Amino acid sequence: MTEWADYLSFDIMGDICFSGPFKMLDKPDNRYVLDVLPKGVNSLKMRLDAWHPTAEDRESPIAKLNEAMKRYEAFANQQSAKRLAMDSAIKTSDVYSHLLAAN
Repeated sequence: MTEWADYLSFDIMGDICFSGPFKMLDKPDNRYVLDVLPKGVNSLKMRLDAWHPTAEDRESPIAKLNEAMKRYEAFANQQSAKRLAMDSAIKTSDVYSHLLAAN
């Protein structure tokens, strides 16, 4: 039940922030985000960008986390691009529209 509440919460946040759900309730494609975010995406990414793995390290948990964070970054960029594309069609202000106005 907790997982479904998380999916619902993220879909609501998607509606509020990007004028569209992340569709976590509908399909599992984006549900990995719930695992990546609590691991400290921003602080770990800065450390891992400077880390160049050896052949032995590529199977380590840190390497796998780095891959998950890259996937999350692609997800965030995709959501941003999708929202920018519908800017003129938005009738109700969302969080992203306020960020754009402040820029």
